[in-house]
Amino acid sequence: MRYHQPTRDYVNRKTKEGKGKMEIIRCLKRFIAREAYRALISIRRGRTPLNKPPAERGRRLRELCVTHGITQQQVSDALGVHSSRISEIERGTRNLPELERRATLWIQTITTPNQPNQHAETLDNV
Repeated sequence: MRYHQPTRDYVNRKTKEGKGKMEIIRCLKRFIAREAYRALISIRRGRTPLNKPPAERGRRLRELCVTHGITQQQVSDALGVHSSRISEIERGTRNLPELERRATLWIQTITTPNQPNQHAETLDNV
């Protein structure tokens, strides 16, 4: 609260909202706990935050959409989220790895041609 400028700005903002020092400290502790939890979960899932920055992953999602002619609106409608979330991921301004994963999976699902049924092929050859 003394030295970290973004935290100082946060404290000033909360003070102007009428919150007391103890309540502000409680809010800061909750923020830190959420950040630590997200980091631990990503490590547990095998994804460390240092793998690729959000901007790089966002470019990958954007390239996937452009390659297959899919709009942000189509992705957001399919996933039930606002299109601004997809835009934020693509621009790298927001780190939403789970939504990014769902979007990539959806695009791959609709663009991957169906694998032919091997049983049907053997019947055709008979």
